[in-house]
Amino acid sequence: MGIYFKREDKIVFLISIVCIIWISLYKLQWTTISCGLLFYNADIWGDITYTIFTSILAAGLFYTFTIFIPRISRIKMMKKNMKYYLKEIDELSISIIENIKIGKTGNYYTLEKYNVEAFSQNNQNVKNDFITYYTNIKNKDTFYDRINYQKLYVSNIILNYSDLLPEKIVILLSDFCNISFNTLKEYSNIQSQIAYEQFFITFNLLNSVSNGFKDYFQYKNETI
Repeated sequence: MGIYFKREDKIVFLISIVCIIWISLYKLQWTTISCGLLFYNADIWGDITYTIFTSILAAGLFYTFTIFIPRISRIKMMKKNMKYYLKEIDELSISIIENIKIGKTGNYYTLEKYNVEAFSQNNQNVKNDFITYYTNIKNKDTFYDRINYQKLYVSNIILNYSDLLPEKIVILLSDFCNISFNTLKEYSNIQSQIAYEQFFITFNLLNSVSNGFKDYFQYKNETI
């Protein structure tokens, strides 16, 4: 329910319910009793509040049919499309790390294993493994190819759904785009530790975006 209702939606619906209650009370009770017995000019004030509450309710209905319902339809479409985007992004992420060896063990990283290590407080080992693998020019070119495809998916998400997403995720998306389109480009032809650290940071930021979406849409226990 959290992804469908904004704070302003709840306020509008609450006010609309209050209006419906008062309008019903006015129609069923207020007009059938002697208003003069309640307080001075009760009938006049009843008519005024009825007019005001009717106008507010009309505005609430207008908001519901022109803003809320269309947004719900867009959110449902976004959820459907987001599964496709995340599936593609994760498959590209797997291809980025699946050939990286875990230290000298001879084993290779899975995406789950990589994320656990990369987002731990002590991620120096996985960072070294990542940089060691991508110092190879051929591997570096592969990294760029994969990241460029992922950039396209992220760009589509921003263009189509940024107004529907929480601010925290939009910031992550923007940060990834800024790094991948600008900072990463500056290091594309540089063979240095700083350049490879930027690759590591960019890739981790993308995984943060993917994990953030899965949490937000509650995809954790679903097959993407």
